[in-house]
Amino acid sequence: MAIAHFPAPKRRNIFYQVDWKPDISALGRRQIEQYCSQQEPSSDAASLGGLASLLDIMAHKNSSMQILEIGAGTGSSTSSILSILNKQGKTEGNAPRYAKYVFTDHSPRFFEHARTRFARDAERVSFQMLNLHHSPLDQGFQAGAFDLVIAVDFFRGEESSPSEALKNARVLLKPDGYLVLLETTKQEEPLLSGIWNTIRGWWAPKEIKVPARSANEWERSLKEAGFAGLDAAISPFGGFEEDRNCLVARQPGAGKLPQMPETLSFVVKTEDQKKLTRALSAHLKSKGLPSGKMITLDSLIRQDTEFQADACISLLEYGTPFITNMDHESYQVLKRIVLAFQKLYWVTSGASEIPSVPENAMSYGFSRAMILENPGHFVCSINVEGTDYDNISKNLTTILQNSYGVSALADWEFDYDVAKGFVEVPRVTEANHVNRYVYSQTGGFTRDTPNAQGIVPRNNTQNAQYSFDSNASYVIAGGLGGAGRSLARYLATRGAKHLILLSRSGAATDDAKRLVEELTLSGVNVATPKCDISKREVLEGVIAECSKTMPPIKGAVQGTMVLSSGPFQNLTFDACQTVLQPKIAGTWNLHHVLPKNMDFYIILATLGGTTGTINQAVYSGTATFQDAFARHLWAQGQKCISIDIGILNSVGYVAERPEQVARFKEFGHVLLEETELQSVVDWACNPALKLETPWETQVLTGIDRPGAMRKRGKKPATYMGMPHFRHLREDEREIV
Repeated sequence: MAIAHFPAPKRRNIFYQVDWKPDISALGRRQIEQYCSQQEPSSDAASLGGLASLLDIMAHKNSSMQILEIGAGTGSSTSSILSILNKQGKTEGNAPRYAKYVFTDHSPRFFEHARTRFARDAERVSFQMLNLHHSPLDQGFQAGAFDLVIAVDFFRGEESSPSEALKNARVLLKPDGYLVLLETTKQEEPLLSGIWNTIRGWWAPKEIKVPARSANEWERSLKEAGFAGLDAAISPFGGFEEDRNCLVARQPGAGKLPQMPETLSFVVKTEDQKKLTRALSAHLKSKGLPSGKMITLDSLIRQDTEFQADACISLLEYGTPFITNMDHESYQVLKRIVLAFQKLYWVTSGASEIPSVPENAMSYGFSRAMILENPGHFVCSINVEGTDYDNISKNLTTILQNSYGVSALADWEFDYDVAKGFVEVPRVTEANHVNRYVYSQTGGFTRDTPNAQGIVPRNNTQNAQYSFDSNASYVIAGGLGGAGRSLARYLATRGAKHLILLSRSGAATDDAKRLVEELTLSGVNVATPKCDISKREVLEGVIAECSKTMPPIKGAVQGTMVLSSGPFQNLTFDACQTVLQPKIAGTWNLHHVLPKNMDFYIILATLGGTTGTINQAVYSGTATFQDAFARHLWAQGQKCISIDIGILNSVGYVAERPEQVARFKEFGHVLLEETELQSVVDWACNPALKLETPWETQVLTGIDRPGAMRKRGKKPATYMGMPHFRHLREDEREIV
């Protein structure tokens, strides 16, 4: 085979990860104070203390905030604030987590310097004079224009009451907007026990000695200005000699009470589910809310129970899996539950950051697909942990109050996790460390030239950081499909000499036979046994047979898939099981049968788990199971990474079906080049890779951002309207 060389692809930011943080709208005062004071700020934001973590969760919830800074002065605080807002995940993103930032001061003295300093943010940062001791409306500002107003050390050195200035700041806020002050408070105030090293501002000469105000004094001043008082008083992480605390006040809302369902159904099976339901009903009743009606799974199977309500809370996966363990009758109940309610809350346990029951994470991908498939129906997955029923009930009630009245896709939070004491929500963020790695590996790439003689299976290895063990075997389940064949060639180019390529039909196709011939001619020992990995005894027999003639297995790729397209309401039970078994049972079986502590276990999941895919609800659910499974193994000290594949350009199931390629491109997917697939797998297999958190075990590929689609005259994909994609909606800055 001849090798055709192609020009290097340009740098593309197409790899993403998922980041979970507390939902500030679902946190009470004590939770905000507890979370923010426990987070150590990065070195470039250390001077902000508790403000740093507060800004982070504010931007996590709403990455399109309109922000105004009062008394920005030299811009030292601005620099730290923007460093937080410009981050996605651990690194600086190409799309900031804010829409507009107004840098104000009572004098234009520092504006020219600040424009130079923040030139990279020029599209979003503007400069305007503001004297907060006078009405902002008389200075060119609009009332209710900002989500967040920040003042750092602004009131230092002022002897007069800050009430009038606070009142003027409140005028600028939208309903439910936040005023955040970073100020020195009296150390002896018991409410605020943290200690922080004060930094003198240019507007507060050292000779001015004005006693710091206590938290109670700030509370009074805020009330005089029209606020309800302090919503939080955050002590900084660590501490030094003085208290420099973050004080938070919230503009009163529009006066609307949370909308709640008049009727509510709970679906349960086990005794633990019934106990939680009773506790939740009692909590709802204590707040004057509908307490709901408990319905058992058995009664729904018998169809002897009326099943109508404004909303449903299913607890069928609180404690044990349901979707992956369904029989035919239970499957029909699932259909009834999903299709009967416009608002469905699916409560699980064991599907958190460190999942004990990864099967229960299926509901995340399933619900996203169902919402796209049934506009106007909203499904929400909520993971809870433990048996503190009172605390779980409080959190579930908060979520219900925050979400039931939502009628727009953009405002409906699909997923919640309350396992760590805080109600957390996910956001898709740029994985720039992966983007950089892939770009460094794809300086040039190759494709096979048809009808060429000979075989030299190789790709660009000039930047290779490691090689695979030539005295080890590597397993690829689904190894004779398009993506599997590509990865088999990739492993061979990097030193692998023993490959076990599992498939249900063996090397039956021309493409499979050609691959075996090519690899064999290049000196690779290839086994292609027929194997249905969803049957553990079959897999055990195949691996035992291969082990007789091949060296120990040191790595595996799970790339099996079976699709069954169509609306969920029309999907038969058998078709559902056909989709589930290779992904659920197959993934577990590989883990149980193959050696523990392999160098890597790579799972090729589908991007549809995060985006949702119409007519593929069950398949979308298998992806979020596999994502959770990778976290499950991470917690056991094993290296497992789930790569959520979108659309491959030249190999794979969809690439071999041109009509589907066109449809997925319209749906908002970037075509992933074969070399990019190989390179992201190369990143995942790299022995130098150390994953610090379980969420780093998941990588998303090939999402087309709204800004890029608009530039091509295309309408952004529907799924981009989901809240967990908010960070990607802001237009990208120039990639550097």
